Amino acid sequence: MNINDINGQTLNLTIPVSGACDMCKDRIETTAKNVIGVIDASYDLEKKILTIEAQPIFQRSELVNALLKVGHDTDGQKSPDEIYESLPACCYYREEDHARDDERHNQEVNDTHDHENAAKQLKGVVYERLESGGLIPIIGANIIWQGEKGGAISDLKGNFEIPVSEISKNLIVSYVGYSPDTVLIDKSGFVNIIISSPNLLDAVTITHKKRTTEISYLETVKVQNISSKELLKAACCNLAESFDTTPAVDASMTDAITGTRKIEMLGLAGPYVQITRENIPDVRGLAALQGL
Repeated sequence: MNINDINGQTLNLTIPVSGACDMCKDRIETTAKNVIGVIDASYDLEKKILTIEAQPIFQRSELVNALLKVGHDTDGQKSPDEIYESLPACCYYREEDHARDDERHNQEVNDTHDHENAAKQLKGVVYERLESGGLIPIIGANIIWQGEKGGAISDLKGNFEIPVSEISKNLIVSYVGYSPDTVLIDKSGFVNIIISSPNLLDAVTITHKKRTTEISYLETVKVQNISSKELLKAACCNLAESFDTTPAVDASMTDAITGTRKIEMLGLAGPYVQITRENIPDVRGLAALQGL
């Protein structure tokens, strides 16, 4: 780490830090700014140099340890392998990883010309671009070849693997809240896919249809509400017929010649009268709760 300038109460420092992509840049800068004494931090992705402005209380060892804990080699020290390997695939910066990727890519390119080999695989990572310009992996994105039924889903790190299609070169990537993207893929290998901005709806209309007969559970007693639509279902010649579809109301015939009917609620024609239906003792509907 080189000290470029000491000016009053602040120090301008530079330290080499390994990184490979915009996600690495955001992670390194955020980690550095959280170290005690650091005022500002800026990472040059091309030169692999972190420049910070710090107060005199700043400790170099704290910054180095913080960067190692998030998976970035710095100041001649290597981050633990288990932390480094937990980074997204695009963040791998060590030379041995690039050598393995190149070897795997060359092998996959050669396999595209050998039709007798097993089915080819397309691997990649699905990202979402933040308003700040950074990238984060998408969990649970759907990946499917156009015109086919089988597909794949991205894992916790945004990685996916899907067999190369023999009938389509258009790969459709979709995620809840985002517009589907179609990517042209002409060979197997490794791809990074960045989905478009969220698909926002201007308005949402919710329609609710109320039942014609419903029981209220908000009252202290059980109350059954009958709407006008329910009364119109069986209405024909007189009011009594409107209650034919309502089991809690009896419209009994009192005069067969004139057709006169008597409307009774649960068979109750007056006080201390037994509740009946067609002259048979019966308790049902609203009376069940009170035990009449």
